[in-house]
Amino acid sequence: MKNYIKILGIISVISMFIMSCANELKEKVPVANWNVDVLTSDTNCKNIGKDYVGKYQLYIRFNNADSILITEIKSGITYKGYQSTEDSTKYTFKTSYMEDGGFLNENLFITRTSKKIAHGTGVWTWSDGLMHCEGEYKFLMKMIK
Repeated sequence: MKNYIKILGIISVISMFIMSCANELKEKVPVANWNVDVLTSDTNCKNIGKDYVGKYQLYIRFNNADSILITEIKSGITYKGYQSTEDSTKYTFKTSYMEDGGFLNENLFITRTSKKIAHGTGVWTWSDGLMHCEGEYKFLMKMIK
């Protein structure tokens, strides 16, 4: 559970980097590290899924002209996402993976507030086929380069 939350934090940091660089560097392959602080976390299950408040690091890069990849440094979990076509400060990322004996799906919604700062929300669901859990967390991202 704690590892999953750490991963979410790292993903959040990567998302922020992407937001700050997407408009200016789409033709290049920007690379940056971000610190992510998971500020709040709510879930309907204890010790399953993601329920950890803490600090994480993310690595963000462009996959191609249309998509962005975020990798949580410690876990290696990768999120694939896109910049909004309506609002260039907004990004959405998704991932799915095995966690705590079940399957976890996660979505990140990130808003860039400056080139080096972003904030967002992570929403996840987890199921092992018998139990089902879900949760949400809020995070702040700062680019460390």
